[in-house]
Amino acid sequence: MPQGSVLGPCLFLYYINDIAEGLSSTVRLFADDTMIYMAIRNDSDAEALQKDLDLLCEWEAKWKMEFHPDKCEILTITRKKSPVIYPYRIHGQQLKHPDQAKYLGVNISTDMRWNKHIDTITAKANSRLGFVKRNININSRAVKEQAYQSLVRPILEYSQTVWDPYTVTQTQQLESVQRRAARFTLSRYRRTSSVGAMLAELN
Repeated sequence: MPQGSVLGPCLFLYYINDIAEGLSSTVRLFADDTMIYMAIRNDSDAEALQKDLDLLCEWEAKWKMEFHPDKCEILTITRKKSPVIYPYRIHGQQLKHPDQAKYLGVNISTDMRWNKHIDTITAKANSRLGFVKRNININSRAVKEQAYQSLVRPILEYSQTVWDPYTVTQTQQLESVQRRAARFTLSRYRRTSSVGAMLAELN
């Protein structure tokens, strides 16, 4: 099946549709991205999760698929001082156990705080805003506004229902991008110019 075909994704989903059969973990599938998770309260739960990984390896062999242990990670989400630590493995290779992992474009941390995610998206949005500033040389408010809303703002808004900031610092960090964009859109860089008034004017 050629890459980029309309039928390809459907056939792939049909092919892997039974991947969750027999697993005690909850399974989430999004295209070719698969996540399994369960509450780990003791060593027995950890062993059950390892058993599910072993079952996935059996499914993989049956259907001629190939999992890459280097691309797989275990993320323990907890605020306990002494969580259950278990050496989960695929094909005998111990999986990485990072402090945070990216899932569908959202950086999830072990403590479920969103500092890392907000740091990442504000850096990316500022970089994109810099690109827009360098490449739009016409003094048109409408063009600048459309460029910001099309190229920069989606970075700040993606999946916000999941990570919507609840601290003043995080809110200000995101808002700083909008403030820079407001000055650029209206070409008002004087210190005496009110950014609040600019944001109100731009709605």
